[in-house]
Amino acid sequence: MLRRYAMIVLAAGCVVPAGCGWFDGDSGGGSVTTGGQDAPAPATGAATPAPQLQPPIGDAPVPMDFKLEESQSRNYAVAGTRFVDHVYRGRGDKFTLKRFYERYMPVNRWVKSTSIFAQGRVMLDFEKPGERCRVTITDSEFWGTAEISVLIWPNRPMEADAATPPS
Repeated sequence: MLRRYAMIVLAAGCVVPAGCGWFDGDSGGGSVTTGGQDAPAPATGAATPAPQLQPPIGDAPVPMDFKLEESQSRNYAVAGTRFVDHVYRGRGDKFTLKRFYERYMPVNRWVKSTSIFAQGRVMLDFEKPGERCRVTITDSEFWGTAEISVLIWPNRPMEADAATPPS
């Protein structure tokens, strides 16, 4: 009996210091950062995945093992303006995927404008001349899967003539 008790105490002593993987002192309750600052990330040590060689949208990278959910996705172009609403699913951790997008979006001339972690979701906003992109990453509690939503829409300033009513 005493031996069993000692084993339980020893096992608990090994597990408790490890916690839940949050070693930076953050409770993980949610934070908002802008201007290139990072949201809290667990100390997982996972490597950043490689991008697909030919993603469905050429300038929006997708991690290698993620698949397009065609029934939930759409994209179209009208008069030189494009709209993209894609959903991808695959295996991955949301913070590792956040680092993936922070690394590979600039390769395609996207500049990160906002990084938000709130209520279990990671949202990254990127801009390039004439367009905006929002990447939202959520992970499922089942089998380590994650969902990535990629939205791209036009970001054109209103012209002065269009903003003023005719006289």
